Amino acid sequence: MPDTLSGWFIESCDCESLCPCWIDDEPDDNHCTGLFAWAVQEGSLGGVDVSGARIASVSTHNGRRRAPEGGRYSILFIDIGSVEDGEAAFPALEGAFRAPEGGVLAELAEVNGVVLAARAARVEIEGEPGGPSNWCVRIHPAAHGNGAAPADVRALEAHGGLLAFDTDDAAGAGVAPLTLNHTALDKELAVVGEGVEALVASRFRVNLPSLPGGYVDRSNRSGMRGLFDYGRRRQAGQQPRREPAHPGR
Repeated sequence: MPDTLSGWFIESCDCESLCPCWIDDEPDDNHCTGLFAWAVQEGSLGGVDVSGARIASVSTHNGRRRAPEGGRYSILFIDIGSVEDGEAAFPALEGAFRAPEGGVLAELAEVNGVVLAARAARVEIEGEPGGPSNWCVRIHPAAHGNGAAPADVRALEAHGGLLAFDTDDAAGAGVAPLTLNHTALDKELAVVGEGVEALVASRFRVNLPSLPGGYVDRSNRSGMRGLFDYGRRRQAGQQPRREPAHPGR
């Protein structure tokens, strides 16, 4: 059975809205600390069912993401609490998200860069695309045997709402979310559906001393959310969309 992963994701970083990485430009202040969090609804890796997994990548880079001046570094957090065979799922997910050449997630090398570590954690992801406007991502690292990293210490917390604008047309007044189509990260994130929804992070906090630039505490930062489908799009022979990003409804 070919490897597949599908579900939805949330992205957020310390850039102001909108993050320039989505249009392949330099980040604010030429540096970006950010996260990608994936909620896997259906997935199989090497014959191992990984449906229900939650994965987060916290990363830093200088300059444009595709040509970083100071390299790309990330730490993975893997939550297999809702996976039927967690013992088999953890190494399968770690191997895939380290993005080995030729793997189903090989394109993620452009996002994750050098993976410094992969850790067990409880990863909370709320705010599925098309659902409520409020969203959040929280990472609770698993406790070590010596108690050095208690499970209630959050390595990361980000939350907020939609980046939207007021409408007043024949249908009446309302609020419409800002969406992006054909972004520079469509290939790496295997974006499917009607583009990605822009978010606002009312708070973006990272506390990861082992990651270069791994301490951030900001408000009113950038975010995105959307649907992903690795594997199936490749099997169907569809080419990733590479046209310049543009806002739309």
